[in-house]
Amino acid sequence: MNKDLLKSRNFLIAAVVLVIFILVGSFFLLKGSAPIQNAPIAQEEDQVSSIDAKEIGLELEGAVSENAVYLLVAKPEGIDEMEYEVSYMAGEIPRGAVGKVNLNKNSVKERIYLGTCSDVCHPDKDISQIKVVVKLIKDGKTYQSEASLDSFE
Repeated sequence: MNKDLLKSRNFLIAAVVLVIFILVGSFFLLKGSAPIQNAPIAQEEDQVSSIDAKEIGLELEGAVSENAVYLLVAKPEGIDEMEYEVSYMAGEIPRGAVGKVNLNKNSVKERIYLGTCSDVCHPDKDISQIKVVVKLIKDGKTYQSEASLDSFE
């Protein structure tokens, strides 16, 4: 009787393992073939409206003696948050800087150094093609704007 019990127990264990294997395999097959339904929503969230630089008074002003540019926002009314990304060429090397603007409802003049700093600052040379892209929240909506500086001399 013990032999029959062992055979039936082994058969039962093998049947349970087989059923589990089939269920797990079916789950992965069905999960892998299901279409992604959230993709259009993600694309909508990534879209940001543009706002004209003149509407917020956005400008870049060069300060060659400081090896910097100033990000100017003359009309910050209604702007709750603002981040920027400056890109430029230092000779043949693309460079950039990112940051967040501290808004206090007055006009903004944010200094952005064009170089690298650790213990000592090292200015970039042969600077050209300076461009700023700002992302801001104004009146509860997200916008993007940009400005550029034609020359840095």
